[in-house]
Formats: sequence, structure tokens, C-alpha cells
Amino acid sequence: MRNKILIGLIFTILLSGCKKKVEKSNISSSEGVQETGSCLEKQDKEQIVKAILGVDDMNEYVKPTLENAENIELLKNEFITKDMSIKIEDGSVQIVDLLNAGEKVFKLDFQNIDCAEKKMPFTIWYEFEHADLTGYVFKKNIKWHVKITGHGIVD
Repeated sequence: MRNKILIGLIFTILLSGCKKKVEKSNISSSEGVQETGSCLEKQDKEQIVKAILGVDDMNEYVKPTLENAENIELLKNEFITKDMSIKIEDGSVQIVDLLNAGEKVFKLDFQNIDCAEKKMPFTIWYEFEHADLTGYVFKKNIKWHVKITGHGIVD
């Protein structure tokens, strides 16, 4: 009898915790802040990634120095999907999953995408060089712009 009461109590606590998490998630979405960028069109996402990879600081800190490199590998996530087509000055960007990633893969993460303001902070990490770049992208008129807030080599 005690075990049934204890199990019932634990089950009730777990359910109420899940409900609060869902309610919190709905509040964030209704305020226009998301993690995945589902409020953005695929074309916008492609332009955002291209703008970040094209910023001057990328060349100095996190761009790979590969001989005859035509492709940059970028790790797939909720924002960056396999169906994206991204061309850069020196070649193209290949979207890869973790299982198919080489040692010179980039990881680009976005946090708290503000759909209403069209602004989002990002971090790009290049494991091979132990280099990172942080900043945010924002849309002004019809073009996406990048503002770098930090960069460097992590020892």
C-alpha cells in the first residue's frame, strides 16, 4: 500500500514538472524568443550562416587552412539542416551530422533567437584549432549583418 502511494506521489510530481516545462516553453515562444529559429525561412537561415562564415574574423581565427579546400564542414543541428545550400567565396559549405564529421568541422550554435527583433547571438567553434568566435546577427532592412563580440584561441 505504501509503495503504491509513494509511486503515485512520484508520478504526480513528475507530471507537474513536465507541465511547468511545457508552459515555460509556450511563454518563450509567445514572446518571440526561440532556440531553433523555426520562425525564419530557409533562405534567411542560409544567408545568416553565409554572413557569419564570411566575416573577416573568421579568416583570422576559425577558418580552416586546408590545402585545396573546396568545402567547409558545418555540423548539423536544429537550425542548420541538411537541405540548406550555402555557397561561400572559396567553395561551399557541406552540412554533416556528428557521425560523418571530419576532424576539421565547425559547430555553429544560436541561443535565444529573437524572431520579433530578427536578432540572435551565436557561437562558432572550430575544434581543430581550438578557436571560437562569438557575436550576434541581426537583420537591417533586407540584409543580415554580423557583429563580433569575442574571438580567440582556447588553450
